[in-house]
Amino acid sequence: MKVLFKRSFVGVIAAIILVMASVAACAPEAAPTEPAAPAVEPIVIGAPTDLGTTQKDEYRGAALAAEEINAKGGVLVGGVKRPLKIVTADTRDVEPTIPIHDVILAYEDLISKEKPVALVAGPIRSEAMFAVMENLAEDKIIHIFSGGVSPTFQTMVKGDYDKYKYFFRNSGSSIHLALGLANAMGFVKEEFGFSKVFFLTEDVDFARAMEGFMSPYLEKMGWEVVGSAHTPLGMTDYSAALLQLKDSGADVAFMSYSSEAAPLAKQHKAMNLSALLIGVCNPLSGPYAYEASEGAVEGFIGIICAAGNMAVPAMPKTVEFRENFEKYFDAEEEAILGSAESYDAVYILADAIERAGSLDSDALVTALEATDYAGVVGRTTFDPQDHQAVYGFDPAETLIQPVFQWQNGKRVPVFPESIAEAEIQLPE
Repeated sequence: MKVLFKRSFVGVIAAIILVMASVAACAPEAAPTEPAAPAVEPIVIGAPTDLGTTQKDEYRGAALAAEEINAKGGVLVGGVKRPLKIVTADTRDVEPTIPIHDVILAYEDLISKEKPVALVAGPIRSEAMFAVMENLAEDKIIHIFSGGVSPTFQTMVKGDYDKYKYFFRNSGSSIHLALGLANAMGFVKEEFGFSKVFFLTEDVDFARAMEGFMSPYLEKMGWEVVGSAHTPLGMTDYSAALLQLKDSGADVAFMSYSSEAAPLAKQHKAMNLSALLIGVCNPLSGPYAYEASEGAVEGFIGIICAAGNMAVPAMPKTVEFRENFEKYFDAEEEAILGSAESYDAVYILADAIERAGSLDSDALVTALEATDYAGVVGRTTFDPQDHQAVYGFDPAETLIQPVFQWQNGKRVPVFPESIAEAEIQLPE
């Protein structure tokens, strides 16, 4: 019985194998498979910035631009469409205790690991921007800065072009900011009879440069400068400076701040000071400043470093950008602080790469100097000598920095006239 079982089992197995072989023989011959197309290497663009603050929107603006470009097929270079890849590093440069050396280390780490072809965004503190320029000059990596606003950038590029020619800036300088705010100062002087100004200045490079330029400029306009107070980066108690403001009898307090300033606005209101707050102050210019200051920013007149960081109805691309930004990041917050500049910078780089037909840095310098791009911030052209993007008052011709006023809890554009929706009002 055992032998019979084994023979039967073997016979069944043999039959199964015979059937499988017959089926295989009758099956149609498989078509030869084509070799897989080689993967297209992405073009890596770095977007280092302070990721722990609202400055992170510099990176997010760049990421959004890359997503849109990739959805359309990428960037044509060498006859091949290549996707963009955005990488970042946390510079932490807005933190008051972070040494500039740490910003440099963040850049070096990003460059060594990711090997970017070019960089956008960058530090908001001008001191950090200068250190980055000095450290990266020999690497010959294109960098379009969207943060630091000190006019020293232009001096460095123009003064040693061969060394710094790889650096461009599509954010405005403090001089552009000052000229934009001069419109507001001229209006309140003529409309309300104001004549005395006091400077509240953060003790950082851009703010000192702003006061240094604005003070004599306002005097030429007929203003009397009645004093100034310099406060350290990251300060939260401004009572001493505000007492100086009160004693000065100033009609206007001209502010230059990059760090936390909601406490300043609150203390200004709590002390019942009548001086109108005007100036460049990122913390009081964002969409949540009204809530953060408990309404103390009402009446504050500020300037946005670039259109698109605030939606401007007269510039439809800024409205579209804001909507896409919020949708892409599933964010209820409005894009602020460098997002529009870095967004445009990625498109500007993509355009330069295609016109140059190369990723070579020197070829890209030539292409970038010939840039003529209509973007979110306005029309971008670079001065070929100092690589500063041209700012002015007509978005069809130049880049735009909107001057706004907090009116009834909303930011309302008041200058330049090409985008204004209302005139300046005195708060109650």
